[in-house]
Amino acid sequence: MSWSAEPRSVRFAANHLLCTLDEHLMSAKGLVLVIDDDPSTQRLVERLLLDEGYDVEAADTIFVARQLLMQVTPDVILMDVELPDGNGLELTAWIKRNRRTELIPVIVLTSHTSLENRVAAREAGCSGVMSKPIEPGRFVKRVEEYLAARKWSSP
Repeated sequence: MSWSAEPRSVRFAANHLLCTLDEHLMSAKGLVLVIDDDPSTQRLVERLLLDEGYDVEAADTIFVARQLLMQVTPDVILMDVELPDGNGLELTAWIKRNRRTELIPVIVLTSHTSLENRVAAREAGCSGVMSKPIEPGRFVKRVEEYLAARKWSSP
């Protein structure tokens, strides 16, 4: 893992958090955290969710995602598996071990949707798998289904 990019990521995360933290405290539909290093996927997901009234935060590395998760509690996390600084399933395991984040549904966004990969995602604690490329017509509906399931299963 290259540590040379970390200071820039830290500055970005800190500045971004200061500017947006308060905006997410009273979201109408909920806060979605998108963890994906592909800018086009981030833009598409953000546009689809913002158009439906969701707040969206994005991280392109596990490092930035952890920094965000220490500051905000999203209603759902959409995560790529292959990230520049590690594996999204390992981050999912970290999320599920953390008392503050353990109940947040984590949905894998991946082009690798074999049965073996789906099983690995479930074993890591993911609530589901959504395939890439994203189908805009079904995407928001699927996110809403995961959010509804969380509301019914929360204590």
